[in-house]
Amino acid sequence: MWYKGKFYKYATAIIMILVIIFMLSKIDFFLSPFRRFLATIFYPILATVFLYYICRPLVKLFMKIRLPKWAAILATFVIVIAFIVFTSTYTSSILTSQLNQLVRDFPKSYEWIKQATRDLMDSPWHQHINFEDLQNKLISFAQNFTRSLTSITFNFLSRLANFGTALFTVPFMLYYFLKDDLQFKEYILKLVPDKHAQNIRTILKDVDTALSSYITGQLIVASAIGVMMFIGFSIIRLKYPLVMAIFAAVACIIPYFGPWIGIIPAAFVSLSEGPVMLLKVIIVMLVVQQIDNNFISPQIMGKNLNIHPVTVILLLLGGSSLFGLLGLIIIIPSYAAVKAVALNVYRMYLSKYVKKEA
Repeated sequence: MWYKGKFYKYATAIIMILVIIFMLSKIDFFLSPFRRFLATIFYPILATVFLYYICRPLVKLFMKIRLPKWAAILATFVIVIAFIVFTSTYTSSILTSQLNQLVRDFPKSYEWIKQATRDLMDSPWHQHINFEDLQNKLISFAQNFTRSLTSITFNFLSRLANFGTALFTVPFMLYYFLKDDLQFKEYILKLVPDKHAQNIRTILKDVDTALSSYITGQLIVASAIGVMMFIGFSIIRLKYPLVMAIFAAVACIIPYFGPWIGIIPAAFVSLSEGPVMLLKVIIVMLVVQQIDNNFISPQIMGKNLNIHPVTVILLLLGGSSLFGLLGLIIIIPSYAAVKAVALNVYRMYLSKYVKKEA
């Protein structure tokens, strides 16, 4: 009978799942405690996973020189803490002074916009252009951009402050993630039937490889871009080179759009010094991008994720609309993990189907 077919079964299952999701959405009073619980543990787990993939290569390196795993983890913690203390000691004062100076000098960019529009108004070809309206729009855009940038910064800091309540739990979670990662994998394998154990092992390996390649690779690429930006901004004598380079490096965590987002503050700062400095900033950006695209990213990132650029752009658009700034950061590794699972499940289905046909 037709209702025994696979299409009917799958369609019925999908409809039932959608009905269940719809019904659950109608009992918000019941689900809200679970949502608050998940929101509370989400950021600590996210930070722990991120740090896990950063620290794991160093732990493996120490284990190769015959250190016990617990000692390798502690040695890694010492090196990471020492690096943070060293960099903050030598950069915090410079960073603070540049940020304070930036806050005081940023209005000069508005003055440059006003002066530039006045110069255009004095030119003979302005008859058909409403320069007063153009000036107001440019100033409004600059003010809205600074408000948005300030809002994003304060939102990030507020979330960081909320995360501070769990700050002491992350090192402990990280320690056990590094210590018991293999045991956790074996525990998952014990939960599945023996005939599927090898397939699940392959899925876990592929997901781990995808996340490790992306997180560590993107961090190295962003750091390299930050260093090159700092050198370039210092050469052209742009104000606040350290602040601008750090912002560019952080923005580069976002694929494709990140480098262009990262140059926006430097472009606004350069406006206070005239169009020539803006041109120099753009040249630095293009040179750094060429070095990254041709030498750094191909060697570090390679083609491990194998995601088409159009897919990346669509994912970024969807991630930003759903989760904002956080979505831009986590959408690509999340997609890579889901893709690894889906491909392996599809291979499992094909192998089972082929065996039945044979």
